[in-house]
Amino acid sequence: MSLPLRPAVGVVTGTIQIGTILTPIQVGTIQVPEVVSISTIANSPLITVGTILNPVVVATILTPSQVINNQNFRQTNILTNVVVTTSGAATLTAGAFQDLVVDVVYGTVISGSIQTVIKGVEPQSGVQTSTIVAGDWFAGTIVTGQRLVAAGPLGALVAVVWNVPAASTITGVFITAEQSTSV
Repeated sequence: MSLPLRPAVGVVTGTIQIGTILTPIQVGTIQVPEVVSISTIANSPLITVGTILNPVVVATILTPSQVINNQNFRQTNILTNVVVTTSGAATLTAGAFQDLVVDVVYGTVISGSIQTVIKGVEPQSGVQTSTIVAGDWFAGTIVTGQRLVAAGPLGALVAVVWNVPAASTITGVFITAEQSTSV
């Protein structure tokens, strides 16, 4: 199937399957219940995909092409299965990544408690400013998790902070920050 020069597709809400694309294509938002598959792309210097809400399969690209995904993601593993005994923080560059999800898993609290907070950071001094969103305090012995969501705009810097009172020991702590661009 050959498409006309510079076709643009706004929103596709059903199943879409594209055979061969011979010219540049720009796709806005694809929201389908099934997999979108593009089988062959020939002589296409640029393919732009805005937001993809379901899997997309690109089978064969016959000539060097550039695929730009305007929805960017970055994952930062802040703590990975560690024993926490003191408070701490990780500062993240928000920049173009203006939406933030922090997934937290707490293992067993031997003593004390723990809380995770997302805070703003003043970019010149690096000083943490105010709380954007705070999780619940945890003091249990059963593994539990929390998700903190901070929608943009977040500014230049944010901090993911874990608070523990003195004499706390929490095992099996995972904190993962998932940043994305605003849709």
